[in-house]
Amino acid sequence: MAWEISHTAQAWHNARLNLLTWDVDALADALVTDLEAAYESEGGEEPQPGLRAELAALDVETLASECIRRIEAHRTCSTGGWRFYVDRKGYYTVGLDHPAETVWCDGCEDCVASVEEPA
Repeated sequence: MAWEISHTAQAWHNARLNLLTWDVDALADALVTDLEAAYESEGGEEPQPGLRAELAALDVETLASECIRRIEAHRTCSTGGWRFYVDRKGYYTVGLDHPAETVWCDGCEDCVASVEEPA
């Protein structure tokens, strides 16, 4: 069972930071999985066989931004609201906890206010 997204700006910020920790292959797989699910349920244009490789050639920032756009479009999260669905079926999900242990953003106010920089 899934819920509709109704989260704070902080949750969206954390989801983006968490997506930035994914490698390009995982991000590309999530996007292609979503396109395949769209084709199966809605018809239209079938994803091209080389699409995954084309996406994997892009940078993490670009792919993470596209994943955020997909999340905004689907507006679906796990029961309890702990993870956003990246693809429409929920095969790929991203956590909403702050990834302070693994990623430091460029010093945005949210991160600076919520964590201390390591020594």
